[in-house]
Amino acid sequence: MNKLKSAWILSLLFLPLAGCSSSEKNTIGFHYYYDDSTKTCLIGARPGFNLEHAKIEEYFLREDENGNEIKYAITGIYISDNDQDYFLKDNSFIQTLEIENSFITTLPYDIFRNSSLQEIDLSKATNLQYIGDHVFESSALKKITLPPNLLQTYKGVFASSQVEEVTFPNTYEKMDIDTFFNCAHLKEVNFGESIKEISGSCFEKASSLSKVLAPNVDTIDSYAFKDTENLKEFSFEFVKNIGDYAFYRSGISTVNLKDCVLGSHVFRESKVTTASLENVEKLPYKTFGDCENLTSVVLKGKVDQIGPSAFKNTAIEKIDLPNSVTFIGSEAFSSNRKLCQVNLSSSLESISTDAFYSCEALNEVQFPNSLKRIRDGAFLKTGLKNVQLPKSVELYGKCFEDNCIIERI
Repeated sequence: MNKLKSAWILSLLFLPLAGCSSSEKNTIGFHYYYDDSTKTCLIGARPGFNLEHAKIEEYFLREDENGNEIKYAITGIYISDNDQDYFLKDNSFIQTLEIENSFITTLPYDIFRNSSLQEIDLSKATNLQYIGDHVFESSALKKITLPPNLLQTYKGVFASSQVEEVTFPNTYEKMDIDTFFNCAHLKEVNFGESIKEISGSCFEKASSLSKVLAPNVDTIDSYAFKDTENLKEFSFEFVKNIGDYAFYRSGISTVNLKDCVLGSHVFRESKVTTASLENVEKLPYKTFGDCENLTSVVLKGKVDQIGPSAFKNTAIEKIDLPNSVTFIGSEAFSSNRKLCQVNLSSSLESISTDAFYSCEALNEVQFPNSLKRIRDGAFLKTGLKNVQLPKSVELYGKCFEDNCIIERI
């Protein structure tokens, strides 16, 4: 929010919460910064604010020197030049707040950060479209009703809060990084139809998260669901881009991707059991590396490269490589001790270092005529005893065990 201009006049009018009786202790509340020329004002929190329950309405009323009542529209929340004055930041009294105001468009950065606020109702803030950086970060917030016309939230808006469930309106279009970072109590989030991208580290370390509805999301940024071990399912129907480490150490059990571009480590150390990939041209470094529960992989359509360690240390028993595959990276299938059947691509040109190293159950492989090179260690510690290689294949280093008979054809 912009700094106040000189036109704003400081009013030290302190009002108790409407409806409080004189016997109640919590009476120090808001103050207002009003502009007589526009009949508008900003609302601020007096130092020492100690209301547990508060409401921001649409208007502030005051009397002029002649006793005439003047009504000012409350159009925003004030943040002063004083670094310590951020509305209710660090406040240890506030617990619930309602904003019944159709003028306020923005919740400025930090205003409830590290506060005791547990519940906020924004359902009647019909013109509120933006929630700024860190607004609820590290607060006691458990429950929030978002405004019906919200468009955007900014960096770390709910990070490290105690929020448990959030439903966004269909107007919501954009989030910033760390939206729910380290929200250990978060269980469910429902996005509207307008959101297309889930931000970087959005749910990272949301350890209780079990349900995310994001019907039209096509992009998932890096680290978005990292360390979400209770998230079992996610719809990948429209997803076309997934960033590095997006589902690293997540609880995702089933992956179905089509025409998708992947970063590295996307599902590494996750609980994936089955994966179906269609027209996923490149499987980068450790895409499914160390997914020890992964037993079934189906590759279809245009798949060009199996990257380094893409399927290292899984429980796959069989793999059929589409005929579009030309390259298998280093350690791509290494340490798959249950892998017993591999059907290589008819277009395969290169098998890299340690590609099938320590695949102990693998005892038969048919090598295509397209193959040009096999690198050091590619089939060491496997069950291969006899192999037939095209004469054109070059071997770099020790590719097979000494007791494996190699026949050139």
